[in-house]
Amino acid sequence: PASYGLVAPGIYRSNTPPSHTFPFLRTLHLRTAVILSPEQPTRALVQFFEECGTTLVQVSCQQRPSPQRFGFNLGAADTWRPISDRLVKDVLELVLDRTRHPLLLMCSSGVYETGIVVGCLRRLQGWSLTSILSEYGNVAATAGRMPRVGHEQFVELFDLDLI
Repeated sequence: PASYGLVAPGIYRSNTPPSHTFPFLRTLHLRTAVILSPEQPTRALVQFFEECGTTLVQVSCQQRPSPQRFGFNLGAADTWRPISDRLVKDVLELVLDRTRHPLLLMCSSGVYETGIVVGCLRRLQGWSLTSILSEYGNVAATAGRMPRVGHEQFVELFDLDLI
């Protein structure tokens, strides 16, 4: 799949895989696949993971827009966040649970939502912020995308004490 990579032993990342990549994914003997998307996975993807005995966990990453009135945002003060702290915490707990490995972490692009989770994981692993953002930028560039500043800020400001 595009944006495929090894994050750590037993943890992989990619975009939402198209069907022509299923034979390769089968070789990973995945126990868990986490899809970070508000959209339902394709029937082919669900069927593939069922056939492989892989548990598919869908996590909706869509940040709910705050109610607006007269053009002013009446919601929470942290609406700049592309994803919630709680959601990242929950996904990281899945990723850190070795009984779920091998695990594939994916989003539609393989860059943005996955990049946030991987970036926060890297902070837990003790990586420097410079190295984390460099990896994020390299994955984005390889996928023909631009890094998003809001995502980089989220990774920098994520409270590791939540884990």
